[in-house]
Amino acid sequence: MQDPVLKHTSWTPLARGGHSWPTHHLFINEAKSRAEFRSNVPQRKSWIISCEVIGLMLLTLQVVWNDPFPMLSNADKPGLVWLTFVLIALPIFSLTLRSVVFDLPSGQFWEQGLDWRARPIKGLEGPIQGIHAIQLLPERIVDSTSRKPFSMSYELNLVNHRGARLNIVDHGFLSWIRRDAQNLADFLNVPLWDATSDSEINLTEMKMEVMRKMIE
Repeated sequence: MQDPVLKHTSWTPLARGGHSWPTHHLFINEAKSRAEFRSNVPQRKSWIISCEVIGLMLLTLQVVWNDPFPMLSNADKPGLVWLTFVLIALPIFSLTLRSVVFDLPSGQFWEQGLDWRARPIKGLEGPIQGIHAIQLLPERIVDSTSRKPFSMSYELNLVNHRGARLNIVDHGFLSWIRRDAQNLADFLNVPLWDATSDSEINLTEMKMEVMRKMIE
């Protein structure tokens, strides 16, 4: 891999943490020459409001009455508690997930707010021509108590022509994020730097290439 940007690019994880499940998927609209990382959690206004209302109603019933659902057995009641938690927490979590749009006609990419806003709020944005490569990195998630690794996460980063990086997605489904990374690289016509352990060019080989460039 003969690329001078490699020696200016960091190969340590950029976004600490990550999610254990796939938070986003890449959707490509070939007709509009547009790609978008969309949240896998629904972000429709009606869905968010309905879940919150139902969850809060269930929580209120369980707090006010000792046995609001006598038809449920003792074995079923923990399931009701979990359902209440999910109905309240999942919509709140969905509000934290961003969409990232890559629009070839305008030559821009941007971070977009919720899709149910009349005018979606934009966050980070920049020119597509400034994207040099797509970087895919593994990261060991460490338990905060035992300080031992207990899972793996994988992050997809944009790399510019100076080697600076911007994290786009970070989750633990390697096959999913690798497929999205390759599809995005093909869509943008840039290389994919895949540093995961079973990739064709792994992290060790990339580091050796950087070292060779530095001593030349």
